Amino acid sequence: MSTLPLWLIGLSAVSAAWSALDRLLVPSVCWLLRRRMERVIDDPNKRLQLEIPAFNSARRRVLIDRLLSDPAAG
Repeated sequence: MSTLPLWLIGLSAVSAAWSALDRLLVPSVCWLLRRRMERVIDDPNKRLQLEIPAFNSARRRVLIDRLLSDPAAG
């Protein structure tokens, strides 16, 4: 019976931690920051009766797909 080397187990653990960080923690932090920034924009909108547009975070490919599949566009 062969065993895995310790460095391979360590490398797998680091890879799993990086993957979890990338898929779980980073999107939640981005969502939290986006909510705070939208609140910052809403405050002057209410006080000054302005309309500052919210940040557009849609990716370029998503916008292209929406335009191409829009029946009103032609």
